[in-house]
Amino acid sequence: MKLIAYGLVVLIPIGIPMYFGRLIWNAKPEILEFQGPHHLENLYSDYKPENCMWEIYQMIQKVILVGLLTFVNRGSILQVLVGLMVSNVILVSMIRTAPYLDTHTNVLAMMGQTIVVLSYLSALLMRVDLATEAFTVDTVGTILIACNIPMMLYLVWDTSMKMHIKFFEVQIDLLAGEMGGVGATYRARHDGEGMARRNAREISRYVDWLGRKKN
Repeated sequence: MKLIAYGLVVLIPIGIPMYFGRLIWNAKPEILEFQGPHHLENLYSDYKPENCMWEIYQMIQKVILVGLLTFVNRGSILQVLVGLMVSNVILVSMIRTAPYLDTHTNVLAMMGQTIVVLSYLSALLMRVDLATEAFTVDTVGTILIACNIPMMLYLVWDTSMKMHIKFFEVQIDLLAGEMGGVGATYRARHDGEGMARRNAREISRYVDWLGRKKN
């Protein structure tokens, strides 16, 4: 039974990414033509067609950093270096390809991956004698915490923007529906984001203008 358990511990984390990776790889020609398999959409729909394998790369990174890395000389500098190398390769690839369809998601993903890299870098610094250096372990921890602040602020801003866009898409659809549905889809898709970037007074005037135009 122990042998079976050990086998499953190795097979499941490695086998799942390999299995789904093979499915997406085989379906890549259809995905590039925007006709990919519906049952796999959750694995590639957020990414550009040419980067449809990125979810698998993310899985492999998690398997290595969370699973396999625990077997590499636990607590050693070598373990930290392996984690730093793997996370840095993903970060560089992410910056080079910008795999997500949504620009804001790309920025958030890059920020998050940068924090992973900095976490391993700080762990490496904490294993080095800093007695002769100008900064201490506490300084490293403070810098790491400070690096999380821009990502949190960007996340709040991005969430607010998307809420504004959705709100004004609904407003446009309602008004256009009352006007007979003319241009509702066009306005919602092409003007929603631009409207969300204006201030509240300008948007209110725009909505009022649409209401007056209906009358």
